[in-house]
Amino acid sequence: MSGIMGIIPGVRMRYIKWVIIIILLSVGISEANIVEDIRDFFNSKSEGMGIPSLKLGVGAKNLALGGGILSRDATLVFWNPSQIPLVLGLNASFSHSSQFLGTRYEFAGVVWGDGISGYGVGINYFTAGDVELRDSRQILYGTYSPFSLISYLSYGRKAGDVWLGGSFKYLYERCYIYSLRGYALDVGFNYIPITALDIAFVVSNIGPGVSYGIEGSTPIRLPLTFEFSTGYEIKKFGLSASFRKALDEVFTASAGVEYAPNPYITLRMGKRVRYDSKGPSFGFGINYSNLTLDYTYLPFELGLGSSHHITITMK
Repeated sequence: MSGIMGIIPGVRMRYIKWVIIIILLSVGISEANIVEDIRDFFNSKSEGMGIPSLKLGVGAKNLALGGGILSRDATLVFWNPSQIPLVLGLNASFSHSSQFLGTRYEFAGVVWGDGISGYGVGINYFTAGDVELRDSRQILYGTYSPFSLISYLSYGRKAGDVWLGGSFKYLYERCYIYSLRGYALDVGFNYIPITALDIAFVVSNIGPGVSYGIEGSTPIRLPLTFEFSTGYEIKKFGLSASFRKALDEVFTASAGVEYAPNPYITLRMGKRVRYDSKGPSFGFGINYSNLTLDYTYLPFELGLGSSHHITITMK
């Protein structure tokens, strides 16, 4: 018996324990959506999804590269909570995104990590700007501003040779006099087989449907998303690639590259494949002491204009 038990080292047992905990949390929080979501995963696009701000992405650096695999900052509460322990120390990020038709997207987050475990909190705010209110005669009598608010509570920990993590999200959205509340869970995995190479997998927006409480309305499903990413950093270069499938989207892919000619400046660009409207992205970062300023320009196709993203990171 002792020989058999010796085959399973303590590290592997701890890994199995964390996997079981995450699976149980995922099953419990998603309730009755599991079977329906698995079926719809293989459809090109599924209907009935809501709260699109859950998929917008945060951080100018990440949006320039098409994903957050190379991040070591507070935006990881959105991209992959399993990587938060790799931040090493305290980090705070503040991001602003200005998009077409007056929409705005704000993010603020704080994380702390020590290589073994990490904690994080964050909040997203999205607003679609002012929407006109008109009566049956099309006479304007006011405006309102629909918005959504998403808060994050995140934790990540090393388990054997991998890092596992999760983010609990509280959701609030308001449209005119109607509002909805809900919750969701993100589950992340990160593996570093060799120095400077990250391999990650994230399942985002696991949770039950939400509703505005309007009589006779159909519950709104969350946009469950699966993403596989890999990133590699060598000398002055960083390379990343991501493959994503959301229930209301087709399979998409993105790739990015960044180059740091000196310790103070970083140049970035990214390309997206099979996205409905997003074009190639371009950005830069300015680093000074413990402060970083990142900017990204992301044009839209189909005549939708462009978006501008600014992030300030302190560590």
